[in-house]
Amino acid sequence: MSNGMITRLISASACALALSAGAVAAEAAVPQTITHQGRLYDAADVPVNGTLKVRFALYADPAAVDPIWTESHDITFEEGYFSANLGTLTPFEKNVFDGSVRYLGVTVGDDPEMTPRSPVQSVPYAMVAGDAIGDIHPTSVWVGGTIVIDGTGKWVGDPTGLVGPEGPQGPVGATGAQGPKGDTGAKGTTGATGAKGDTGSQGPKGDTGAQGPKGDTGAQGPKGDTGLQGPKGDTGSQGPKGDTGAKGATGATGVVSTTSLDAPGITVNGSSLAFAWAATPVSVTVAAGQRITGSAVAILGSSSGSATSVGFGLCYQAAGGSIITFYPSSYSITASISARAPFAAAGTVSGLAAGTYNVGFCVRNVSPTALNSNDAINGWVMVTN
Repeated sequence: MSNGMITRLISASACALALSAGAVAAEAAVPQTITHQGRLYDAADVPVNGTLKVRFALYADPAAVDPIWTESHDITFEEGYFSANLGTLTPFEKNVFDGSVRYLGVTVGDDPEMTPRSPVQSVPYAMVAGDAIGDIHPTSVWVGGTIVIDGTGKWVGDPTGLVGPEGPQGPVGATGAQGPKGDTGAKGTTGATGAKGDTGSQGPKGDTGAQGPKGDTGAQGPKGDTGLQGPKGDTGSQGPKGDTGAKGATGATGVVSTTSLDAPGITVNGSSLAFAWAATPVSVTVAAGQRITGSAVAILGSSSGSATSVGFGLCYQAAGGSIITFYPSSYSITASISARAPFAAAGTVSGLAAGTYNVGFCVRNVSPTALNSNDAINGWVMVTN
């Protein structure tokens, strides 16, 4: 078709890029093409028939020289009517429709582009696309080229101002009912028995015994007559050196006997002195002038509370007699005992009459709380001169 043969083009575009503002059950992708329809007449005002190449172009300004988008189609006209899907050959980039007014230019065949260019207007419901008023289903949200909501729906934009000021404090709620008392925890396992203590050092050497009385001086015999002095004899030759005499035996040590204290503990409850073990106390034999020295450690404790004013120390007992402490003042030491712990005592007693004595670790408990979580007693007893 030559220049001057086309007099007018009656056309209409259906914008398919606008998003629907109504509730949509399915979130299908938005079509990215525009349907453009119209009717072409020649210079004699006769509808055109046949196939012609038609170039479509979009401009940012009605007088712009360079288009921002262009695409050409071979269109078959029937009585001048035609329809074309714009964007099928050259997809629309994001900046083509950015909300600004665009102008459509149409060129048929070798003719110059028709004038004036037609502004691309909105279809009625696309006019609300600038302010969505219903449900929307975007894959993400961008503002000014910056993403503010990502594809998972998480806000990733500037957090400034998102948290409002703290509101006034509400009234204090009613106190809730007290929950039930928890179960008592299980009793812990008994700790391992401590290692047996080292044997104590040897006691001091006993006192030297008193010296016996000096015997009477015997009577002096009569003085004999002085004999005549004989001639001086020749000096005799020196005799051989005698052998070194054998070393005398070492005297006996001051330690007479040593006995271990090693027995399990028993429950102690009462103000009277009591040996704090289950077995018979150690029995030692003492001669006149000998002493008893001892040292012991006992593990004492209570599982039912704290026992107060508990005295402890070493003690001895003659056959059929009362229990006596090594040092009466040692029982001025008192303790408050709850959790199991070691308690040590040591001492020496002298001036005992010869005989056999029971010796051990004693406890006096004036508290109403029994010492019922006791363990082994370890120590030693020594008899020295």
